Amino acid sequence: MAYSFVQYNGDGSTTSFAYGSIELFDNSEITHASQLKVYVDGVLKTVTTDYTVDTTNEEIDFVSAPASGTLIKIERDTQIASRYVDYTNNSIIEESVLDLDSNQLFFLIQELNDGLTNALTLDSDNYWNGQGYASRNCLPADTGSGWVTLQQMQDAIAGVDTATVDNATQWSFTGNGVLTDFTLTGLGLNIVAAQVWVWQNGVIQKPVTDYDIDNSGDDPVVQFVTAPASGDTIEIRSIHGTVTAIFDEVDGSIITDETIDPATKLKTSSGDNTRFIIIGSSGRVSTIAQLTHGHIQDFDSAVTGKSLDEFDDAAANISMGGNKITNLSSGASGSSDACTVAQMESHVSSSVGRQTKAGSMGVVGSGGFTTSSLGFQPSVITLIRKNSTGNYENASASFFGDHSGPVSALGESVEVQFFSNGFGFTPTNTGNTWYYVCYE
Repeated sequence: MAYSFVQYNGDGSTTSFAYGSIELFDNSEITHASQLKVYVDGVLKTVTTDYTVDTTNEEIDFVSAPASGTLIKIERDTQIASRYVDYTNNSIIEESVLDLDSNQLFFLIQELNDGLTNALTLDSDNYWNGQGYASRNCLPADTGSGWVTLQQMQDAIAGVDTATVDNATQWSFTGNGVLTDFTLTGLGLNIVAAQVWVWQNGVIQKPVTDYDIDNSGDDPVVQFVTAPASGDTIEIRSIHGTVTAIFDEVDGSIITDETIDPATKLKTSSGDNTRFIIIGSSGRVSTIAQLTHGHIQDFDSAVTGKSLDEFDDAAANISMGGNKITNLSSGASGSSDACTVAQMESHVSSSVGRQTKAGSMGVVGSGGFTTSSLGFQPSVITLIRKNSTGNYENASASFFGDHSGPVSALGESVEVQFFSNGFGFTPTNTGNTWYYVCYE
């Protein structure tokens, strides 16, 4: 709870705001207006010009309603440079004079307490606590451990002309195939990997992935993940300084869009690893991509590492160009699966040796012919007819196990039934001799 101020949020229409909860001097010579200060979003307002003081209702009446979302603060401002009461010898001390004198000190203590409560203070774990409020009116940092302002950071990103660099230092080393640590002597700053540029044989290295920083000593140490080979040239550069320019908030407009032409922009010599920055829709760096196959001559080696099942399904027929498909699995089971020669031969061999039986039925009368002595249930029956003149007429008809009912065959209606161990046969015309061949 604050003792010396009250706060409100503007809504664009309200003009009157009460201050009665703030205790003021009860003295006709010290006006309410002289004891109060009024702020809108941190800007001090002027009595009469911007607002008036209604002492009857204890309200601040704005000439124009503060805009919606603005912060209105009404605070008591007790005189601190001089005393309200100055005693003299033989003064007649009245109660009101004593109250005025003691209240000046009392009010000042309250205002100091409110100021301390709302100040930037240390938490119990020694972290500055901003209490969820934004900061303003800060100067740019001028040391490595200072607080960086938003403008300072934006200026560094944009690289504007007003940015200044205090110092740029470069170190050169030669690898020996064993050494991974390289000390940045004289830098004397705690840094992270992204704050230095590292080249190995002229190729820029990726922070954290290729190297990191150890700040445990007096100077930072660049630590390579893999020791540079003997004779490799290592160059490290650090740029540090201050930026004082001020400009609008960073957004995507600061980043210039660039259309990549694969025929030129991504074309590199064989073996090159090209890294480039991907900027997201927010205008911030999204990722650092690495191009490992930037030239068409690398295409075969890139595809070789892909399994056929990793490619998308074919959208049309595939021609083998007269070549064979080799080393195919013999596990085909579905009707649409490709099978091997061995699987096909095994299937054919399992079909060999199926039972067959043939016989003569003589002249078949109107009662037809029935046999249940085949020893197996036929799946196909072939009937051959010999007419009364002894001619076969090259006529035959085959019936399958799924047939039931009469059909027209050999110029007449024929009805065949399949039994568990034989079959039945009834022709329309009699007086002909019939032969049969049954297949299991």
